[in-house]
Amino acid sequence: MSAQIIEFPMDRIRKASPVAAVVQPQSLQPQVRTSVRIARKLIVWGVLLVTGYFMIFGQSSSVQSAEATSSVISSASAKNFTYVTVQSGDSLWGIAERNAGDRDIRDFVQEIIALNNMQDSVVEAGMRLAIPRS
Repeated sequence: MSAQIIEFPMDRIRKASPVAAVVQPQSLQPQVRTSVRIARKLIVWGVLLVTGYFMIFGQSSSVQSAEATSSVISSASAKNFTYVTVQSGDSLWGIAERNAGDRDIRDFVQEIIALNNMQDSVVEAGMRLAIPRS
């Protein structure tokens, strides 16, 4: 076998077009960058707002005192209540059931909330509540 050398004229070869221009047009890149920036800003603001909400409103029940205030209790009525410490698993309804006697439980719960200057009926273990006597 003999090898033949074939000469090819180099002036007939054309340069190939760049592939990147076909895959990703330059006109779409600024739009993609803008939408990514907007998405990042929305995520950051969302995280900041949620964190701020929980910092302000998530701690409100533990900040307030469950002690009976002196403006609510005068010296004459100071003997008309006792203190109860909330245990783990207790609810305000359960405490009211144990101490209400013959009273309506719903009214008794409202009296406890008013006497202790509470915003809602949420109680936590360790809280000290003033309970009206029957």
